[in-house]
Amino acid sequence: MFLVAVIMSLATMSVAEPICEESLDGPQFQGRATYFHAAPAMAGNGACMLASDDPMVVGMAGANYENSQVCGECIEVTGPQGNSVVVSVIDMCGCEENGLNLSQESFRILESDVSFGSIDVTWRVVTCDIEGNINYRFLDGSSKWWFGIQAINHKYPVARMELRQRRTNAWIDLERSNTNFFMKPTSISTIEAPFELRLTSVNGYVVTDNIDAIQSDELIEGTGQFGNCRDNYDCTIDERTYSGEATFYYGAATAAAGSGACMINTGGDLMIGAMTAALWDESQACGECVEVTGPQGDTVFIQIIDLCAGCPEGDINLSTDAFTQLGNLEDGRIDIEWKVVECVVDGNIKYKFKDGSSKWWFAFQIVDHRVPIKSIAIKPDGQDTWIDLPRQSFNFFLQGVDVIDVPFAIRVTGTTDEVLEDRITRFPSSMDDLHDGSVQFTTTCTSKATKIMLNTSYIIVLYFTLIPCII
Repeated sequence: MFLVAVIMSLATMSVAEPICEESLDGPQFQGRATYFHAAPAMAGNGACMLASDDPMVVGMAGANYENSQVCGECIEVTGPQGNSVVVSVIDMCGCEENGLNLSQESFRILESDVSFGSIDVTWRVVTCDIEGNINYRFLDGSSKWWFGIQAINHKYPVARMELRQRRTNAWIDLERSNTNFFMKPTSISTIEAPFELRLTSVNGYVVTDNIDAIQSDELIEGTGQFGNCRDNYDCTIDERTYSGEATFYYGAATAAAGSGACMINTGGDLMIGAMTAALWDESQACGECVEVTGPQGDTVFIQIIDLCAGCPEGDINLSTDAFTQLGNLEDGRIDIEWKVVECVVDGNIKYKFKDGSSKWWFAFQIVDHRVPIKSIAIKPDGQDTWIDLPRQSFNFFLQGVDVIDVPFAIRVTGTTDEVLEDRITRFPSSMDDLHDGSVQFTTTCTSKATKIMLNTSYIIVLYFTLIPCII
């Protein structure tokens, strides 16, 4: 349902739904575009020192280069005929302000006759259409005495990079060079790995990663990426808001590997927490996602994978990675508010069976679910009655009473009371061998956006609700 308030003297116009903006909120620029043979720059010899297999690249005018902050950003360029191309910034050019030096391949998309030499263009910064996580590369010759590190494969331009050595509280700002590397401050004699790395994008997204070793001129795979659809949508599934305190613990990496009370393996994601026993609810809290807000209004999204038996009601024990998004480790504990939200997942739910599961006895848990799991029932083929499975304190549902062989039907009920029905066709060989499901809980995300559009002849205000979140 939406409310429309209209003051209008012209015909009605259509308005696009605000689903995950692809464009950053920057202005459009106008300038002249030239072209160059980009092969040397694509080999990593441009000003940004970024290699590229894709010839859709560009050199940015020095006036817009921003001490290399534009390196790796994607821009949509529109030519005089209305054709557009998206290119990645890997170099700097001697162009006038707002000018671009396009690869010959991208220039031809805008103007097939390269004899023109230069053309008028408009351009804007857009979200890079990339897959995977941010990666990192140290400068050749880097060591604990001197190093530079750059981020590669990021959706948005990187505005800031900080590091913190393990078990210390202070984040250290790395100094950006005009070659797109962040350098160790000369005021500090040595910095040894391992250390945590924190990146902030130009539009405020934060990614925290771990660097285990200073590997000279080698690609290091990261575990995070800037932003997701949830930042533009309200994905609350429980209207209750809880208040308490957040503490932190250093054993989060071990818990995230599957040794926490929930026995959930997060695949290296350390944005996790342990739930107070008062709200544990016989392990129903396992796997739920929580939006936690700190004393300064900062927010972090975590997944519950462990139990904090000694925490008072309302408290959460966070990983150090999550805690430092809200406060400083030296604070020890901070005031928080939190609520349960949808998990951002890709694809359908999955089933993880305990080792040794067979028709005589089996136990399994649900993985990759959008909402917490309330109950599970199964129905053997040829029977009409659903059998409720008891939930165990370690987040598995157990069947040890009857002899039940595959295949069988399964009914999964979420805390939103939505019911999914699926089929189990085999007993996986190990806990690492997940059984793929064919269903997923429906998203309940609603848009946070309010569109206000102004025109000389009319004003339209649209309040959108029930806009599906594409996650």
